[in-house]
Amino acid sequence: MIKLKLFPKNGTLKRQIKFLLNYAILAPSGHNSQPWSFVLTDNSVTVLPNFNYSRPMVDPSNRELYISLGAVVTNISLAANYFGLIYDKKYLIDPKTKQQSVIFAFKNGKTISQDQDLFLAIINRVTNRFEYQNKEIDKNLIKSLTKSNYPDVKFTHIYSHTDKKSLSKLVYESNLLWFHKTELVDELVSWLRTDLSTHRDGLPHNTFVNIIKKAQREANLVLSSPLSIIISSSTESIKNWINVGEAFQILALKLTHYGLAHSYFNNPVQLITILKKLNQEFKLKGSAQLILRVGYPTVKPPQSKRRSLATFLKDMS
Repeated sequence: MIKLKLFPKNGTLKRQIKFLLNYAILAPSGHNSQPWSFVLTDNSVTVLPNFNYSRPMVDPSNRELYISLGAVVTNISLAANYFGLIYDKKYLIDPKTKQQSVIFAFKNGKTISQDQDLFLAIINRVTNRFEYQNKEIDKNLIKSLTKSNYPDVKFTHIYSHTDKKSLSKLVYESNLLWFHKTELVDELVSWLRTDLSTHRDGLPHNTFVNIIKKAQREANLVLSSPLSIIISSSTESIKNWINVGEAFQILALKLTHYGLAHSYFNNPVQLITILKKLNQEFKLKGSAQLILRVGYPTVKPPQSKRRSLATFLKDMS
């Protein structure tokens, strides 16, 4: 648990920036792979993809990797706003490698604390894979929470029984197809952890269960959950994927603040054949990027382990 009182308010700007990164690394990522790194200077931090933790089978274009980078960027912005730090944020592309990064350049001085509710939700946000309560969510609340600040990112709500049945069918089909692809299964197995107390990344070993049972369980979860949300984008680019990650993380933190749980249905988006069906079924302009299941929790699971900040950090001062 990060303690707010440990923020070095009288320390150097560099120490303050470094403290923010404790919140950055709480961002979600596929398989809890944590595929990011940070370059720190006296007055800046650059967020970079760390391809040592990429998942080339399930995420060959690094789409999900860059979505997770967007979530990291959101956490840094919210932490900086909360502690009243002044900064500029820029998106950069390496002309040779085409690698995208995001740099936060900080300035001396203070401003009024902002985004307090979302910032405080960072340490409470978890991926909750358990069943949710049989309790409806106020549609006006969801409408207000899913206003995207990114014109290329859209939220589609799955409320009706007809839409739930359509999504449930696609989730079921995608699970069966996914587990017939040996390379995807092998990569998943490499991220399973039998002892999460010693490993600081990856997934619990019981994630890998009987294929038919998993497919049926996830299909039933679509039907029993009060709401699913498809996050889609109008275009496909690294910058766009980062935008999706930022929009998603803001939504996830808003849901957390209002006591709502969320988890993911990744397989329909990872498999091209199912993705095409999904886009057509729900008349999406562009393509689906993430599918969230939302509801009031019955259980609050612990937050996934994280590697230490030092493993992500390169100090250039």
